[in-house]
Amino acid sequence: MAEVHAKTLPGFSPPGNLNELNQENKTKWSDFISKRIDAEITGGSGGGIQRGPLTQFFNGTVMAYNIGQKGATITWIGFPNKAWTYYFPAARADIA
Repeated sequence: MAEVHAKTLPGFSPPGNLNELNQENKTKWSDFISKRIDAEITGGSGGGIQRGPLTQFFNGTVMAYNIGQKGATITWIGFPNKAWTYYFPAARADIA
């Protein structure tokens, strides 16, 4: 059995390898994302939709997880071309 290296994330990084943020704004971004994740985990009536907690979610800055675990490859295509054809209807003729 492989050794487990459980750790928390130091923070959430800005999307898209954004380097323009200073440290203060990186911290604000991380705090915002952390609060949003916590709100999704808790459930309730966010966005006007009542639902229960999402037990499959976790906040990596709060809960330690196995950082040595290999990622899983997604082997299926969930919704091929659905988003593309929705946002770019003129492209439908190009997709065969």
